[in-house]
Amino acid sequence: MLAWNKFAIGMVCFLAAFSLLTTSAGAQQQVTVTLQAYEVARDDAAALLIAQPEKLDPATMVQTLSAMSAKQASKILKLGSVSGPSGGRSKGSGPDGSFEASATLSADGQILELIVSATAVDLKLAAALMMPGKGFAFMGALDQGDSGKVVMFFVRSS
Repeated sequence: MLAWNKFAIGMVCFLAAFSLLTTSAGAQQQVTVTLQAYEVARDDAAALLIAQPEKLDPATMVQTLSAMSAKQASKILKLGSVSGPSGGRSKGSGPDGSFEASATLSADGQILELIVSATAVDLKLAAALMMPGKGFAFMGALDQGDSGKVVMFFVRSS
Protein backbone atom coordinates (compact mmCIF):
# COMPACT_ATOMS: atom_id res chain seq x y z
CA MET A 1 0.00 0.00 0.00
CA LEU A 2 2.86 2.39 0.85
CA ALA A 3 4.46 1.75 -2.54
CA TRP A 4 1.15 2.50 -4.26
CA ASN A 5 0.76 5.77 -2.31
CA LYS A 6 4.30 6.84 -3.28
CA PHE A 7 3.56 6.00 -6.92
CA ALA A 8 0.27 7.96 -6.83
CA ILE A 9 1.94 11.00 -5.26
CA GLY A 10 4.77 10.83 -7.80
CA MET A 11 2.28 10.58 -10.66
CA VAL A 12 0.30 13.57 -9.38
CA CYS A 13 3.51 15.63 -9.08
CA PHE A 14 4.56 14.66 -12.62
CA LEU A 15 1.16 15.54 -14.05
CA ALA A 16 1.11 18.83 -12.14
CA ALA A 17 4.45 19.75 -13.73
CA PHE A 18 3.11 18.70 -17.14
CA SER A 19 0.04 20.82 -16.46
CA LEU A 20 2.19 23.91 -15.99
CA LEU A 21 3.73 23.34 -19.41
CA THR A 22 0.38 22.98 -21.20
CA THR A 23 -1.74 25.74 -19.67
CA SER A 24 -1.10 28.54 -22.14
CA ALA A 25 -3.83 27.43 -24.57
CA GLY A 26 -6.62 27.76 -22.02
CA ALA A 27 -5.13 30.04 -19.38
CA GLN A 28 -8.10 32.44 -19.21
CA GLN A 29 -10.88 29.84 -19.21
CA GLN A 30 -12.69 28.92 -15.99
CA VAL A 31 -13.62 25.42 -14.88
CA THR A 32 -15.85 24.25 -12.04
CA VAL A 33 -15.02 20.97 -10.32
CA THR A 34 -17.46 19.24 -7.95
CA LEU A 35 -16.42 16.26 -5.88
CA GLN A 36 -19.03 13.70 -4.87
CA ALA A 37 -18.36 10.76 -2.59
CA TYR A 38 -20.63 7.97 -1.45
CA GLU A 39 -20.16 5.74 1.59
CA VAL A 40 -21.62 2.35 0.76
CA ALA A 41 -21.48 -1.22 2.08
CA ARG A 42 -18.58 -3.22 0.67
CA ASP A 43 -20.93 -5.83 -0.86
CA ASP A 44 -22.98 -3.13 -2.60
CA ALA A 45 -19.81 -1.53 -3.97
CA ALA A 46 -18.62 -4.91 -5.24
CA ALA A 47 -21.97 -5.54 -6.91
CA LEU A 48 -21.79 -2.15 -8.59
CA LEU A 49 -18.17 -2.46 -9.75
CA ILE A 50 -17.83 -6.17 -10.52
CA ALA A 51 -21.20 -7.76 -11.16
CA GLN A 52 -22.42 -5.13 -13.63
CA PRO A 53 -19.47 -4.10 -15.83
CA GLU A 54 -21.85 -2.89 -18.54
CA LYS A 55 -23.12 -0.25 -16.09
CA LEU A 56 -19.74 1.29 -15.23
CA ASP A 57 -20.66 4.59 -16.83
CA PRO A 58 -19.89 7.17 -14.09
CA ALA A 59 -23.20 9.04 -14.53
CA THR A 60 -25.11 5.74 -14.22
CA MET A 61 -23.09 4.79 -11.14
CA VAL A 62 -23.90 8.16 -9.51
CA GLN A 63 -27.61 7.67 -10.30
CA THR A 64 -27.54 4.20 -8.74
CA LEU A 65 -25.72 5.42 -5.61
CA SER A 66 -28.06 8.41 -5.28
CA ALA A 67 -31.07 6.08 -5.46
CA MET A 68 -29.43 3.87 -2.83
CA SER A 69 -28.97 6.89 -0.55
CA ALA A 70 -32.70 7.61 -0.77
CA LYS A 71 -33.21 4.13 0.70
CA GLN A 72 -30.43 4.70 3.29
CA ALA A 73 -28.28 2.03 1.59
CA SER A 74 -25.55 4.62 0.96
CA LYS A 75 -24.56 7.98 2.40
CA ILE A 76 -23.71 10.99 0.26
CA LEU A 77 -20.60 12.77 1.53
CA LYS A 78 -20.59 16.50 0.86
CA LEU A 79 -17.16 17.72 -0.26
CA GLY A 80 -18.09 20.88 -2.19
CA SER A 81 -17.23 22.59 -5.48
CA VAL A 82 -14.50 24.92 -6.67
CA SER A 83 -14.07 27.17 -9.69
CA GLY A 84 -10.79 28.43 -11.01
CA PRO A 85 -8.75 29.27 -14.08
CA SER A 86 -7.32 26.61 -16.34
CA GLY A 87 -4.03 25.38 -14.93
CA GLY A 88 -4.69 26.88 -11.50
CA ARG A 89 -5.19 24.96 -8.30
CA SER A 90 -8.32 25.48 -6.21
CA LYS A 91 -9.21 24.20 -2.75
CA GLY A 92 -12.69 23.33 -1.58
CA SER A 93 -14.31 21.82 1.45
CA GLY A 94 -17.65 20.69 2.72
CA PRO A 95 -19.01 19.24 5.94
CA ASP A 96 -17.69 15.74 5.11
CA GLY A 97 -14.22 16.44 3.69
CA SER A 98 -12.00 18.57 1.51
CA PHE A 99 -10.23 18.48 -1.82
CA GLU A 100 -7.86 20.27 -4.18
CA ALA A 101 -8.31 20.29 -7.93
CA SER A 102 -6.38 21.52 -10.94
CA ALA A 103 -7.78 21.39 -14.47
CA THR A 104 -6.00 22.22 -17.71
CA LEU A 105 -8.33 23.11 -20.57
CA SER A 106 -7.78 23.10 -24.30
CA ALA A 107 -8.59 26.23 -26.32
CA ASP A 108 -12.09 24.92 -27.12
CA GLY A 109 -12.91 24.36 -23.43
CA GLN A 110 -12.65 20.57 -23.37
CA ILE A 111 -10.85 19.24 -20.29
CA LEU A 112 -7.51 17.72 -21.13
CA GLU A 113 -6.34 16.89 -17.66
CA LEU A 114 -7.81 16.94 -14.17
CA ILE A 115 -5.79 16.36 -11.00
CA VAL A 116 -7.74 15.88 -7.78
CA SER A 117 -6.65 15.13 -4.22
CA ALA A 118 -9.50 14.40 -1.79
CA THR A 119 -10.01 13.58 1.88
CA ALA A 120 -13.24 12.09 3.24
CA VAL A 121 -13.96 9.90 6.27
CA ASP A 122 -10.23 9.97 7.14
CA LEU A 123 -9.41 8.46 3.73
CA LYS A 124 -7.23 10.20 1.16
CA LEU A 125 -7.33 9.66 -2.59
CA ALA A 126 -5.29 11.33 -5.32
CA ALA A 127 -6.09 10.82 -8.98
CA ALA A 128 -5.06 12.24 -12.32
CA LEU A 129 -7.75 11.90 -14.96
CA MET A 130 -7.78 12.56 -18.67
CA MET A 131 -11.30 13.57 -19.60
CA PRO A 132 -12.44 13.96 -23.22
CA GLY A 133 -15.11 16.47 -22.21
CA LYS A 134 -17.09 17.82 -19.34
CA GLY A 135 -19.15 15.50 -17.17
CA PHE A 136 -18.64 12.76 -14.55
CA ALA A 137 -15.59 10.58 -13.96
CA PHE A 138 -15.06 7.80 -11.42
CA MET A 139 -11.93 8.55 -9.37
CA GLY A 140 -11.74 5.38 -7.33
CA ALA A 141 -12.94 3.54 -4.24
CA LEU A 142 -11.25 3.14 -0.88
CA ASP A 143 -12.07 0.45 1.67
CA GLN A 144 -12.66 1.62 5.25
CA GLY A 145 -11.33 -1.61 6.72
CA ASP A 146 -13.21 -3.05 9.69
CA SER A 147 -16.33 -0.93 9.12
CA GLY A 148 -17.33 -3.02 6.10
CA LYS A 149 -17.85 0.13 4.04
CA VAL A 150 -16.27 1.63 0.96
CA VAL A 151 -16.06 5.28 -0.07
CA MET A 152 -16.51 5.81 -3.81
CA PHE A 153 -15.25 9.11 -5.25
CA PHE A 154 -16.61 10.84 -8.37
CA VAL A 155 -15.65 14.14 -9.94
CA ARG A 156 -17.83 16.32 -12.14
CA SER A 157 -16.46 19.15 -14.23
CA SER A 158 -18.35 21.92 -15.94
